[in-house]
Amino acid sequence: MAERSARAIVVDDDDDMRFLVRMIIEREPGLDVVAELADGLAALEAWRSGVGDVIVTDQRMPGITGVELAEVVVATDRHTPVILYSAFLDEVIIEAARRVGVCKVIEKDHYREIPGAIWECLDSHA
Repeated sequence: MAERSARAIVVDDDDDMRFLVRMIIEREPGLDVVAELADGLAALEAWRSGVGDVIVTDQRMPGITGVELAEVVVATDRHTPVILYSAFLDEVIIEAARRVGVCKVIEKDHYREIPGAIWECLDSHA
């Protein structure tokens, strides 16, 4: 039986947080970060080029927010899950994320949940 694998695009305007998220994702066997980007517009470009299977994005960034990024991705391709994480979650953001089809919303200080969320979201989008 072949081992599962997945390629993640990580989006966060904070260099240290991108590094931390990449480290936690790549500790999980089968998961690889193929792009680390500082804004949602660059993430859209990377996603459109087909490099990733899942997008893990912060909410507050220059340009477009994580929810706005997810809205474009999900409207275009329902097979690419988007996971949103943020230090500034409130009911408005959570509801907007659900409305546009974000697969999972995670508080930033619970970043260790991201690898499990990636597998869960990929399984539900298969």
